[in-house]
Amino acid sequence: MSDTTSEVPGSPEPASDQSTEAKTVLVIEDEQALALGLRDALEYAGFRAHLCFDGGAAAAAIAEHSPDLLVLDLMLPGKSGLDVLRELRAAGNKVRVLILSALASEEDLLAGFQLGADDYMKKPFSPRELIARVEARQKSMETAEQEDQQQRAAQWERLRQHRASAVARQTMHRS
Repeated sequence: MSDTTSEVPGSPEPASDQSTEAKTVLVIEDEQALALGLRDALEYAGFRAHLCFDGGAAAAAIAEHSPDLLVLDLMLPGKSGLDVLRELRAAGNKVRVLILSALASEEDLLAGFQLGADDYMKKPFSPRELIARVEARQKSMETAEQEDQQQRAAQWERLRQHRASAVARQTMHRS
């Protein structure tokens, strides 16, 4: 089941409504009270946050919300978080993933990273630390986007210069 702030009675207005640049975070967590608290904390920090409470519904929620980042629990009904992550990566989806789980063994941590998770936090956790990690991922995404834009601009400039020199050569040959 997927849930957004407008569907939860008594939810505060998200701070992110004031910013069109807010990144979207999808929290996939079956503990509803925890998920609602995470959503509120993320929105207070300026993110757009959506919720999904079931691993089986994760793919549909990801398709619906196109998140910039997932906060993913591993122990979910319907489908485990590791299975969600495995299917996500197999489909070529490169969304950033922060695993948030009570599974705290080294094997669980390594399995998450081997499947393509970007970060891993163990429960219990500090909400302030989680927000700091999400903000760090956002900055990393913005830096990567800026680098991509700079590379594209440089490619266009090289193409423009190449065409200009080709036109100049043609003009010289005709003279």
